Amino acid sequence: MIDARIDGDILEVEATGIDCWPYTLRPRLTVRLPLDHVTTAGTAGPRKLFMTRHVNVPAAGGKKSRRGTLIWCRHETPLLELHMDGQPYRHVVLSVADPERMAAEIRSAAGVGER
Repeated sequence: MIDARIDGDILEVEATGIDCWPYTLRPRLTVRLPLDHVTTAGTAGPRKLFMTRHVNVPAAGGKKSRRGTLIWCRHETPLLELHMDGQPYRHVVLSVADPERMAAEIRSAAGVGER
C-alpha cells in the first residue's frame, strides 16, 4: 500500500507490503517531502504494466539518468505527479487512493499551481 498524507509543511509518503517489495529488508519505507520545494502538483495517466514502477534516487550528487526521481506506482492506476526544485527530488510519481484530492490538498498547502 502507498499512503500519502500532509503533516504540517511535509508530505509524508509511506509504502508497505507489496508496494515496498524493492526494499525487502524493510517492512515499510517512508519518504518525507517538504511542501515548500513542490513547484507543481497534478495527476497523470496510469503507467502500463511494463513501464518503470519503482525508482528512488534523490537528486543530490551523481549523474545518473534518473537522478532526482521517486516513482512508486501500481500499473493501470491514476497517479499523483509532483514536480519539485530538486530538494530532495525533481520528479515524483505516486499511486495514491485519490490523486485528484491529494493534488488539490498539496496545491493548497504548498501554494502552487497545477501542471
